[in-house]
Amino acid sequence: MNRTPRSILGLTLGDGAIHFAELRRVRGRMKTIRHSRLDAPDPLTLDDPEALGRSIAEHLSQHGYRCWRAAVGLPAGWLLARHRSVPHAADEQARRGMLRLGIEKEFVGGADELTFDYLAEPTDSGQDAVLLVAAQRASLSRIQRMLEAAKLTMAAITPTVLAVDAQLGRPDGSLLYLGEDGIELLGRSRGRTLGLWRIPLGDGPAKEATAASTVQHAIRRALTSVADGQADPADDERSLSLALGSDDESLDGIADDLRSTNAVRELGTLHPAAAVASASLEATGPGIDLGHGKLMEQPARRMPKKWRAAIIAAAFLLVPLVGVGWVWYSLSARLGQLQSDYAQIESEANRLQQIRERTSAVAPWFVDRPAVLECMLTLTRCFPENEATRVTGLRLGEDLAGSAVCRAPSRESMLALVEKMEQSDQLRDVRLRDMNEVGRESTAVSFELSFAYTRSGGERSE
Repeated sequence: MNRTPRSILGLTLGDGAIHFAELRRVRGRMKTIRHSRLDAPDPLTLDDPEALGRSIAEHLSQHGYRCWRAAVGLPAGWLLARHRSVPHAADEQARRGMLRLGIEKEFVGGADELTFDYLAEPTDSGQDAVLLVAAQRASLSRIQRMLEAAKLTMAAITPTVLAVDAQLGRPDGSLLYLGEDGIELLGRSRGRTLGLWRIPLGDGPAKEATAASTVQHAIRRALTSVADGQADPADDERSLSLALGSDDESLDGIADDLRSTNAVRELGTLHPAAAVASASLEATGPGIDLGHGKLMEQPARRMPKKWRAAIIAAAFLLVPLVGVGWVWYSLSARLGQLQSDYAQIESEANRLQQIRERTSAVAPWFVDRPAVLECMLTLTRCFPENEATRVTGLRLGEDLAGSAVCRAPSRESMLALVEKMEQSDQLRDVRLRDMNEVGRESTAVSFELSFAYTRSGGERSE
């Protein structure tokens, strides 16, 4: 998925009750919005998934649930788990191929009735430790029908005890999960998940009296069955964690017996449905997801009737909508072409306007009688050809009145220039405005002259 959902409904199935919890991701953290419990037949069956789904829908409506994506947690007693060690695979496809071959060999004639998923963990020995988990395909199909009747969409189907273990984030070692209908054991040793087991308990007074001895014997038997020489069942038995999945007071005695006979770490009480929802809300999803098994083909999902009716209605509306869409597309294309043409014309107009603005500044230089050039020519003729008298600055206004900053080798040369300009027929009002010596040891002078230019005949230029 490209985007992680923000909320999800956790739903755990068990004997006698269905637990619910709605979780939402708030500022990167999981927050339980609401949780509840629905009493169910003991033992819980899926013989009529539609009726059970309607009961769930009514319960969710009464308790104000708003989320329609559901992650389902299954008890270990509904699952089949096997531990395998397979050669380390370079890619996931190769590992899946090896596991499929092993399944076909072990479950001859029965693999088609099961849906498999796996959890692979690398080891230091070059082998991959794989926990293979399977569920009856028919049961998963009934769960899907139950969710559809409850108007829910399946997000994942995962073992409840695995979700509890993921939420606890505990160190290595096995986990004892004490729920209402029994104890579930998640066997783990040296970073490898070995298996899932359900440890049934009796009813009434015998339930508490035999709990400790039954659990201790079941733990030893389960861990010994998967020991491969690299794990010590005695060490694994001593590194146990205890988690409570219910606040039922009848479980307190069992928990006390387990604490007294096993060196367990107390991990507190947590809501199983919240753990399932939390594991499924993570970006990576739960480690085992039987709703989207990676090894076997999933059951075909039936399209709801209202979806089929919506598709048929959309098909009747599609033809006129296509016609309207084609007209709209044609008009849009024509409008786009006109907008492109207008943009080109506007660009060309702007370019011509810039050329006009640039040429208007020099237009007076190209009239029939360029008075500016005549003025500069008259000034040039006043300067002697063989002397170093020169102009260093010139200012000329639109009325052809201006000033010139000049430099001459001597005062005599300066006075000769002033006299020559006064004798010109086109220059009048010639005045020496400023005069400075260039240096103490030099006779050169710097001076400024003002003047006004008139055309021949004594008329003032416009």
